[in-house]
Amino acid sequence: MYTLSVTSTGFKKVTASERRISVGDTLRQDITLEVGAVAETVVVEDSGVAVNTIDGQLGKVQTQITLLPVLSGAGGRNILALATTQPGVVVGGQVGPLSVNGQRAQANNYLLNGADSNDLAINVPDAITRISPDAVAEFKVTTGAMKAEYGRNSGATVETVTKSGTNTWHFVAAEVFRNTQLNAAPFFQNSVPGGSSDFLPNGSLRRPQWNTNDFDVAGGGPIRKDKDFFFVSYLGFRRRQGVTSSATVFTDAERAAITAVATPGAKSLLALVPSANSGNTLFSAPTNSQTSDQGLVRYDHVFSDRNTFNATYFIDHSVNIDPFAFGGSPIPGFGTSGVTRYQNLIFRDTESFTPTLLNDLLASYHRRGAPGVVPLNSTTPASLGLTGIIPDDAGAAGPPRVDVTGISNFGNTIQGPQGRFDNTFHYQDTLSWQHGRHYFRFGGDARTYAQNQVFDFINNGYSSWMEAAPTRDTLRPRPDSPTS
Repeated sequence: MYTLSVTSTGFKKVTASERRISVGDTLRQDITLEVGAVAETVVVEDSGVAVNTIDGQLGKVQTQITLLPVLSGAGGRNILALATTQPGVVVGGQVGPLSVNGQRAQANNYLLNGADSNDLAINVPDAITRISPDAVAEFKVTTGAMKAEYGRNSGATVETVTKSGTNTWHFVAAEVFRNTQLNAAPFFQNSVPGGSSDFLPNGSLRRPQWNTNDFDVAGGGPIRKDKDFFFVSYLGFRRRQGVTSSATVFTDAERAAITAVATPGAKSLLALVPSANSGNTLFSAPTNSQTSDQGLVRYDHVFSDRNTFNATYFIDHSVNIDPFAFGGSPIPGFGTSGVTRYQNLIFRDTESFTPTLLNDLLASYHRRGAPGVVPLNSTTPASLGLTGIIPDDAGAAGPPRVDVTGISNFGNTIQGPQGRFDNTFHYQDTLSWQHGRHYFRFGGDARTYAQNQVFDFINNGYSSWMEAAPTRDTLRPRPDSPTS
């Protein structure tokens, strides 16, 4: 909140009431001086609705985020869920969280304290979707004809600003949880006959597990009054969630027929596929999990009333376990694990050289480190009797991917292990100059991006089986071939 006072010899002092300046905003306040003694004061009360007459940008600022309902979902509390309260903003779908004014979900630019916070490989946000709501002061979704410093994307610019310390001490601790006992059993899980009210005939749960604990603590205050301030935040997230799935597997009769005539390798592969619990359908709800820990530290220093500096460090470490193959089988037992770590280091210095000349300098480093998708099933092809398959990556040896006509595919994912380690350096300097009735802004923005990726593809082989219609040759063996 800012209060603006104007004084000049021979005129009354004018004081404009408190006005909020939010992230990305430009405040215009017209002042009229009245002839009189300087000792007299005119207070301007402005209760009208603020309308942006400075530029063509549109946008809505979200403040007091912790007082708004942010659901703790499969990935925790995502503050961007509140952005859909703004006109033109809808849920983006699988690729990105937001689609703005009909643009693609990958057409947005995400900033944390002014610095780049994008996964530039696919242009989606990373740290911003994970940061604790108790660590965020405000964020804004800016659309329309954006300023030059925002012109990297055709969608929106989403700016998030973290809290900072003040001369007053502030602390908060909270937990949001969800529990399996509060949920209902899915329709198809509930429709399978046999078993009990809690368990399916094969012993799996009718009501998939859903347990999440989303807990955090944050606080800040002065190191030296009016000079140095700090703010720290920790968030922990734990999820244990049952994933409902159905797959077409072998019937008991098909299993018996295969076992009677199959090769040892085929029998070994058959043993990896669970039995059906209704006809040839396997209903399952195995548990996936996510364990995340994050921390944020911000330091603010006031050199003078004209020069301020702040530094922010954010880290989020997340471990995910999925019971199903990545991009593959709906049959449990071929899951993957993944580790992702986000880090942001941001430095920002703002200095007013004169009342009409302001410089804003920013430098940041952003890293996305992800060893990536690693298959959990380490049953080697050789142990299954498939000695002809030699994995390129011996450390990721596992069952091959198998496709059989009429049966859901099974086996480890063919897309992994894969990992990606990205580094982004962001530099920006903006100079604002008020000259008479003219207002100028000069600046530059530079980002360097390096992507280092490992991608094992079809590491353990890929076998496709198709049931062929019988022909004369298959029914009557040739004289030179053995009878089978």
